[in-house]
This record gives sequence, structure tokens and C-alpha cells, in this order.
Amino acid sequence: MSISEPSQEHQEDDVNTKPHKWWQWVLLYPALFVSVFAAVPTYVETFRSAKIGVQYGESKNAIKQADLWRKNLSCASAPLDPLVTPNNTKVDATICKSGDVLVKIFTPEGDEYYQWVGIDRVITKTAFNVGFIKSAYAGNSDKETILLASTASTASTASNARVLCQKYLDSSRILRRVSVPGQGCFDEIINTYTGRVESKRAAPCNSLC
Repeated sequence: MSISEPSQEHQEDDVNTKPHKWWQWVLLYPALFVSVFAAVPTYVETFRSAKIGVQYGESKNAIKQADLWRKNLSCASAPLDPLVTPNNTKVDATICKSGDVLVKIFTPEGDEYYQWVGIDRVITKTAFNVGFIKSAYAGNSDKETILLASTASTASTASNARVLCQKYLDSSRILRRVSVPGQGCFDEIINTYTGRVESKRAAPCNSLC
């Protein structure tokens, strides 16, 4: 005994009940679409962080750092005058006319980093008072708070290094030529997204970057 084929009328009913437009799919499978849309920010962050070469979740801060470099590039050439923390980390801070602060870190392991602390991250709409300092620290990321605290509690060992020239190599890297008394001159390449000094090498002591 053979199984009979579905009637043409039954086949047409199946076709007619299937969704044909996107909003019909949403009505039939709302949970699926909620999950897809909820995951969009994750996909965007994964793509964006991978594109600029930073860890997942760091793209927003990295883009802000790059923007602060562009905004304050001329100020970033101010002479360096580092201080030393009790754990032998050298810290230098330059306050720009914009109110933004450029902090340079020399770790005991020989790594070098630059980090901007944007004035818009610490200013609140409240009047300036003692509570402002607390609110300023509370508005910072953990990394920025550590930088501010380190800068405020260091002991001086000035080197009076000078930036002779600087220029963009591409949209995310800056070349700076730095003169360090007693050591000569060096070209350093800074990643404006991460603040890391990617390379450093001896250079002639002139302003021709």
C-alpha cells in the first residue's frame, strides 16, 4: 500500500502560511530576532577592536586616545621632565592649554607608554569645590586614576628631555624625535590607539623628522 501524495490544496496552504516579509518572521520568531539584535553591539565591538588592533572592549577608549593626540599634537612636544615613583616607574605629565593631560610612563622593565587624560572625563557640571576632586577621580577609568595618583605622589629626578620634532606616519602612528641630555637623540614611534612606544632607535639631533 503506497503513501498518498499530499493534495495540491494542502501544499498551497503550507506555502501561504510561510512568512514572506521580514516583519512576518519577527512576529513568528520574536525571541530569535531579539537575540540577534542584542548581539549586534558585540559584533560591532569585535570588528572595531580588531580593526584598530586593541583588545575587545577597548576600542572606545582607544579611539578617544587617538582623537586627543590629534587635538593636542603641538602641546605634546613640550619638554619632558619625568618623576620617579617608589617602585622605580618614571612618570611625566604635560598639561595642555585645552586642559587635557598627557602622561608618559617608563616602566622598570623598559616599556614606554603614553596616555591622555581628557579634561572632559574629569569635569562635572557641579561647581568647583572639594567634592570636585572626588568626582573627577570617580569619572576616570582605573588606568587613568592610577596615572593621576602616580603623578601626584612622585619624587623628582628631572632629565629635561626635549621633543625636537614630530609627525604622523599614518592615521594611527606618530614619529617623535626626542633629545635626552647625556644620551643623545632618539626616534620613537607611538601607537596613538594604545599609547605604546612601538619602537625606539638612535637618530641625529636635528628637527628633520
